Amino acid sequence: MAELGMTSTTMYDGSKVDVVEDIYVSIPKDPQKSSACYEWLEDNGLGDIIKNNVGISFGKGEGNKAKHLEETIKEMGLIPEVKISVHPSTLKATIKKWHQEGRSVQTIRLVCLSDRRLK
Repeated sequence: MAELGMTSTTMYDGSKVDVVEDIYVSIPKDPQKSSACYEWLEDNGLGDIIKNNVGISFGKGEGNKAKHLEETIKEMGLIPEVKISVHPSTLKATIKKWHQEGRSVQTIRLVCLSDRRLK
């Protein structure tokens, strides 16, 4: 259609096809290139479209530190995004050890299946 200088056409069934201009933009994954892109956005008055995410991971047994930081962030008037997780392999190893020790596992709360297999 572009070669014919057409910007739209109507098909036999009445549907219309339009030629529209569009643009695709992305920030490169390379740290140096992406840094340059963010700097360019800031320098050109577009810094307000940049989102800043600050994250920190706490290790095993550091739940109290995480809670304290969450409360501190809330006191600053900010809304923290809190994600709590257990790596599947860590969960399996821990529950397997409990099971071997004869300790009770609350299967109502955890999906816990035990089977026997040949090794």
